Amino acid sequence: MFAGGSLEAVLDATRVNQRGVILWRDEPEGCFAPLPGGGSVRALDPYPVTILGALEPDRLPGTLHRGEATVAARFLYAVPAPPPFQPLAGRKPAHDDDALALLRAIRGKAGTMADPLYLHVDDDGVVALDRFLGNLHADLCQAEGLLAAWLGKGRGVVPKLACVLHLLDWSARQMFDPLATVNACEADRVLARLTEAGVLRPIAPKSGPKGGRMALRWEVNPALGEP
Repeated sequence: MFAGGSLEAVLDATRVNQRGVILWRDEPEGCFAPLPGGGSVRALDPYPVTILGALEPDRLPGTLHRGEATVAARFLYAVPAPPPFQPLAGRKPAHDDDALALLRAIRGKAGTMADPLYLHVDDDGVVALDRFLGNLHADLCQAEGLLAAWLGKGRGVVPKLACVLHLLDWSARQMFDPLATVNACEADRVLARLTEAGVLRPIAPKSGPKGGRMALRWEVNPALGEP
């Protein structure tokens, strides 16, 4: 997670975090406006940067009138449904550690820009994708302006979203498989907790002589052996 900064600061963060960074923004002005210090949000397109923002829908039209409609078309919007009421006496703590472990398992699987993970679409998936693209094409023929621009992004956004959902399903099955002993998801959770506790320290990954995906390594904190 990367809270803010200039365009140069964001790009520096992507060089350190090869698996990508999340840029947090609030309100339409924060999501669509140029980054501090100059530079359009669209300048981030070639880099592994995801913008996560919260905004009030009724404030959106005023922002778009200022010429940011092309940027707004690049976002995937969601309106979260309010959860059902739960009495205080029956509430249970959220499983934040489990959710974080699922995301960390995906992070370790997805690779980097230099060595990405490739997901192949099977025959059933191709049929479903073609059906969606056909319906999308029909909608595009009748749309104009911002709606047309936003629908046009669906050709790329929907396959990406399908990959995200597939990886979430994969990580969940890794965690809850009753036949598994220590799987990648559980190991990642243990390593994260040991790192946070200062027992382990990550070693900067290095590429081998033949290149390929860089392995993740840790070392035991030498201070633990001191009397």
